[in-house]
Amino acid sequence: MRKKFLFLGVIVLLMTMLIILTGCGDSTSTDNGESENPSEEEVSEELYPVKDEDTEKYGYVNNKGEWVIEPKYISAYGFDSETGLAKVQTSRDYHSCGFIDKKGELVIEDKYGTGTHSFKNGYAVVETDVKGGSSNTYNSLMLIDKDENVIIESGKYIEMTDVSKSGLVGVVESSEMKYINLDGTVVIENKFGSNGTGFNDKGIACVEDGLLTTDYILIDEQGNQVGKGEITLNDNNYGFLTDLSNQKAIANESGEALSDYIYYSTSNFNNSNLAMVTVESYSNPYFLIDTEGNKINDDTYESYQLLLDGKWVVTLEDGKHQVLNADGSVLVDTF
Repeated sequence: MRKKFLFLGVIVLLMTMLIILTGCGDSTSTDNGESENPSEEEVSEELYPVKDEDTEKYGYVNNKGEWVIEPKYISAYGFDSETGLAKVQTSRDYHSCGFIDKKGELVIEDKYGTGTHSFKNGYAVVETDVKGGSSNTYNSLMLIDKDENVIIESGKYIEMTDVSKSGLVGVVESSEMKYINLDGTVVIENKFGSNGTGFNDKGIACVEDGLLTTDYILIDEQGNQVGKGEITLNDNNYGFLTDLSNQKAIANESGEALSDYIYYSTSNFNNSNLAMVTVESYSNPYFLIDTEGNKINDDTYESYQLLLDGKWVVTLEDGKHQVLNADGSVLVDTF
């Protein structure tokens, strides 16, 4: 009898251990063994907008040069690291810009005009189909967050810059630009012309020096003039000045030319202080330079796109593509 009870005790113990072991599976797994949540690798995978030369439409490739989102867009831009969204144009209709996630799903409907900006510092300026002003000759702008909450309503301003890191946005009403906080509080009063940039991370913006003038000045976030010249500065305060013959020179935040006026077409400088330039004409190939005008490599490019994080998608002169790191080194080799 004692042996019988001992045998039954062993059986019960084994069954209990089996139940415990089989109950320790991943609670997020489905019946087919696949996780309901995307893997960390899938979520963090970098994607780059590339034009398919056969269809002349844009899609997104991964670090292997493989299509992850098939080419189906009229235009496509880089993914914003903060919101995870990228601006795309889905058709040739004027109001067909929206925002997708890395699954290619349209998160913000494709109903905004082609003047819509990519997200920056958590917000995007979108062009609506609401006309503004007495002449009804322009599209109004609206500021939204990633959930499409309206921060600045459509039709309130006829021009609007990207939101700066410190939360300032330049807006135009009555042909004059002022800078406001997101709650509408005026920080810098109307005293500039209608054209200007948002503030970079160093707190410098470029604006027209009053109405009825073609002169531009550089200002700080208190509205003080710190330099002169029509320059779009990167976050390290480098940009390009243009002379009367439309030739460009490298410049700094004071508006000082750091090179001769030898460049014909230029990108902005990225935050690794590199820019894509041509000399003499648009038909000449592009090449990368630093802020001293030194060539970064011997490669030349037919076209390029500067992404939000400073990387480059380039088309080589044979029509093939590469993705370059912000420092100009090859990230995704020829495909």
